[in-house]
Amino acid sequence: PGNSATKTVVITNKGTAKIYFETSVNGDDVFRDYIFLDNGTWRQFNTTVDKDGSKTTSVKLQVPSTYSNPGPKTGTLIFWGTPAQ
Repeated sequence: PGNSATKTVVITNKGTAKIYFETSVNGDDVFRDYIFLDNGTWRQFNTTVDKDGSKTTSVKLQVPSTYSNPGPKTGTLIFWGTPAQ
């Protein structure tokens, strides 16, 4: 509780069309409630990456000091894409 960690990920589109990306998070509540992408919640994240393009995204886990369930946790952050118009 009260700690944070930030990593940078690169979303790469090696295809021949633009791709629209969103995210989902599975696992323990600490991940579902406290992961932020580009300073917004993962639920709000979306981006479009041009063909043969990439986008750098900041992923932050910000656990508040009031978090009352410490200990080992597991979770998965998934970026999924669909063809963009």
